[in-house]
Amino acid sequence: NNAFAATIPGTETRITTDPGDQYDPMISGNLIVYTDYRTINTDIYYYNLTEGREHPVIVAPGNQELTSVSGDLIAYTDYRFSSVCIFNTSDGTTFTIPKDPAVGHYYSDIDPSISHDLVAWTSTRDGNWEIYAMNLTTGEVRRITDDINDGTAILNQMPWVCNGIIVWDKMHWPGVKRDAYVYDWATGTTKQLGDPATRTWANETCPKTDGQRVVFYDDSTGDNDICIEDLADVGVTDRVTHIALPGDQSDPAISGDFVSIDDLSSGVYHITLYYIPTGRVYSINTPDVNGQYLNSIDGNRVVYTDDRNGDLEIYMYEFTLRDTTPPTTTLSTDKSPVNSLWGTFYPNDVTVTLSATDDTPTGITTNYTLDETTTPILRPSWYPARAPTPSLTIARTRWVTLKRTWPRPSISTRRHRGQHAF
Repeated sequence: NNAFAATIPGTETRITTDPGDQYDPMISGNLIVYTDYRTINTDIYYYNLTEGREHPVIVAPGNQELTSVSGDLIAYTDYRFSSVCIFNTSDGTTFTIPKDPAVGHYYSDIDPSISHDLVAWTSTRDGNWEIYAMNLTTGEVRRITDDINDGTAILNQMPWVCNGIIVWDKMHWPGVKRDAYVYDWATGTTKQLGDPATRTWANETCPKTDGQRVVFYDDSTGDNDICIEDLADVGVTDRVTHIALPGDQSDPAISGDFVSIDDLSSGVYHITLYYIPTGRVYSINTPDVNGQYLNSIDGNRVVYTDDRNGDLEIYMYEFTLRDTTPPTTTLSTDKSPVNSLWGTFYPNDVTVTLSATDDTPTGITTNYTLDETTTPILRPSWYPARAPTPSLTIARTRWVTLKRTWPRPSISTRRHRGQHAF
C-alpha cells in the first residue's frame, strides 16, 4: 500500500468465490456487476448486496463483457454481434441498441456506459471509432464526436456518463497522443479537459465524472498522476488539481468527495483514496504483496479486482472516516436568565438544547457532548432555603450522532482497460 497514506478504517468483504476469474467490477447502490471467466468464454454476473447472492445477467456462447451499472440497469457488450445490451434487473428483460440499417455495412457498438436513462458507447459506423449516445426514454440517438477520417486513425473510446454529462478519451495515431473531452447532453456543447499549458503535448487519459467534477490521469509531470477538474471551470479558468503521489497512478473513479485510484507507487497495484476537502490520502487495509486494481466507488464503498487467491476475485471495502471539518453548533434555552445584584441565574426550570449540523459524507460520524461541569447557577445564595431548587434538563441523548444523508449517485459505468487494435 501507499507508504505515505494512513489506513482508512473499514471492513473488507469478499464478493466472489467462484472458479476462474471474476474481474472489472462496477458498483451502483446495492448492485455490483462484473465480468466472469469461469467457463471457456466471458459472461456477465451481478451480486446483490441486499440479498447477499449472485445472479447471472447473460451466460451465452461468445464473450460478453465491458460492463456498467446504474440503478436497476446493467449495460454490457455482446461480442457475438458487437452490440450494446441493457439488462433490467427488476424484470429480467434485455434491450439491445438497434443497428442503423441505413449504414449499409457491418459495424461495432461496444464499451457502454450508463447513467439513469442515458447510455453512451463507442461505434465504428462512420469509419472512425466515434462516441454515440441514446436516451432510453425518448429513443433519441446522437453522434457525440465527429472526427474526419484523414488517415491519422482517431479513436474515441472509454465513454463515461453521469447525470447527462459524457466524458471520453480521444487517441490520435500515429504518435498515440491522448486527450480528454466532455459533452453536456442538455446544451449539446463539447469542451476539452485538462490544463491548457500542458494538454497540447501531455496525455489526458481515462476520464470519469460524477456530474460535477471530472477525474483523469495525465503524464505532464513525467509519470502518471491523477487530476481533478471542476466542470464549472472547464473552458473558464481550466483550473486542474494534481494529486502528487510517487510513481504511477491510473484508473481514477469519483463519488462525492472521494476519488479512488489504482496506485502503483509501491510497485504493486493497490487502492488509494483521496479525500477532496482536506487533500488527505488514505490506503485501504489489504495485503501488501497482492494486487488490487480495476476499482469502482459509490459512496463509502469501493470494489476492486484482487489476485490474492491465485485467480481474480471481486472484493469490497466499506470505509468510515472521522470528520475533519468543524461542525456548526447551536446551544439554546427555553427561558432567559435573570440579572440581579446577586448575579445571573435561572429562577425556574430550564431546558438546554444542543443542535449541530455537519457536512460529513455518508458513513462518517461525529459525536458531540455537552460539558456539564459548567452548569449555570440555578439557586443563588439568597434563595429561600425551604423553596425547591429549579432543575436543569439537558435536552439530548448522551451522544449526539449526526450523519449527512447525501444521495449516492445511482450511476456506475465501465470502460475498456486496454486499447483497440487497428
